[in-house]
Order: sequence, then structure tokens, then C-alpha cells
Amino acid sequence: MLSCEAAGGRGQDADPVAVSMELLHTFSLVHDDLMDQDATRRGTSTIHEAYDDAAAILAGDVLFALAFETLDELPPSSTTARIAMDLARTARCLCEGQHLDMAYEDAWPTVDEYETMIEKKTAELFASACRNGARVAEDQGSITKNLGRFGLALGMAFQIQDDILDLDGNEEALGKPVGSDIRAGKKTHPILVAREQASAEDRQRLEDILDGEPSPSEVAWVIDLVETTGSIDASRDGAAQAFQKARSHLEDVPESPALDDLEALLNWLVDRDR
Repeated sequence: MLSCEAAGGRGQDADPVAVSMELLHTFSLVHDDLMDQDATRRGTSTIHEAYDDAAAILAGDVLFALAFETLDELPPSSTTARIAMDLARTARCLCEGQHLDMAYEDAWPTVDEYETMIEKKTAELFASACRNGARVAEDQGSITKNLGRFGLALGMAFQIQDDILDLDGNEEALGKPVGSDIRAGKKTHPILVAREQASAEDRQRLEDILDGEPSPSEVAWVIDLVETTGSIDASRDGAAQAFQKARSHLEDVPESPALDDLEALLNWLVDRDR
């Protein structure tokens, strides 16, 4: 909605697209929870946990269909068709990203491979929301491109920062213990940086810990390895560069209250602790 306003439109005109994006996002979460066999989401039972696997598959499929049905609220036009095609492409990217995420459960990706995965699974959703909001405003030029690039960079920064917070964030603010990703065996950005920086012996121990069921002392060892190899700082630099890239893509967007709000959102994400 802010992207629509930043491109010269009315925020409320982007409502159908905003709803579609949220439905698409929720579809991906329902299926993601099923594939990962997660028991809770946002403090409540996941669909497959509350009902069964079949219900989760069907619920996700219905949400996916509703994401496109909702676009029928937009006026018929070539712009609406482009938005629908963009939404389909985004859905494909989400699925490709989820496939890579699952494949990396049994393999160790490089940092570059991991960044490709989060671009598809996370950043593309940010980019699509920004890009299609601008399209609702009937902007098909540089503003749409810049807002899409802003969203992509913002999504990359958001995910890398999320990975960092799991290792050195505030437990009270996060609402979960530090090191939860390690206990879940997740190969996050700073952990992958540490693996590339570690000695052969430490690299092997890191792999063994994440491929098993880490004890509290092993979780502490991994956090210490990430800190001593400078990997948190390296990941923090990566997030900072992505945030700066996002900021640079707003430089050619015309001044407006919506632009101010987008910049405020970016600044809030830079400083977030949860």
C-alpha cells in the first residue's frame, strides 16, 4: 500500500493486491509447517497439528487459489494481468526456495547458495509486494523497478538479520531462547560463514553438532565459534550492505509521506531486536 502511494496512487486501491500477497504468504507457511512438522505457528497449533496432514494440504491449496481470486477485485486491465503473472512467478520462487531449504537439511550449502535460497524464499515476496503496489498506481517505469529492487534488498537484509538475532539477540524481546536455530539444526547465514572460516577440525565438529541433537554445551560451543571466527560481524556487514542497497533504491522515488514511511520502516528494521 505504501509502494502504491509512493508511485502516486491511493493506498486503498492496492488492498486486493495486499490481501493476495498475505494469502500467498500464509499458503506458503501452512505447507512449510507441514513439511517441517512444526507444531506451532504464531503461538497456536499449526493446521496439520490441530487437524491432520490432509487438512493442511487442502488449506494451503485453498489459500493459494484465494490469492488469485482476490485479484478479481481489481479492474480488468493489462496491469491486472501483469500483477497476476507476477504473483504466479513469486509463488514459483517461494516453492523453489522451499525446495532448496529442504535439500540443505541433508547438505551443507555455501554462503552464496544460502543467499540464493533466501532470495527466492523470502526476498522475492518483499519485492513482489513493493513492485505490484506501484503497478496498481499505473506506474510501469523506473519507480516500479526501484521499489521492487528496494523490496528485494530489504528482504535479504531482513532474513540475514533474523539469522543473527537468533545468536546474539535479546531473549526477552525475541520470545525464544538464543540458539533456537542451532537446536533445530538450521544452517543459517552466520553459521555458514563460520563453517567457511573454521579449521578443518572445528568444521567437522560443527557439522556433527548440527546434524545431531545439540546439547546445551554444544549450542554454546557453536555460538562461541561463530563469535571467535568473526562470523556474526561478517553477517552483520552483509545485512548492513543489503539495507544500504535498499536505501539507495529509494533515492530516485519522489518525495512523499509514503516515501517517508518506507524509510521509517527500513530504519525500524535496521534497529530491531526481535
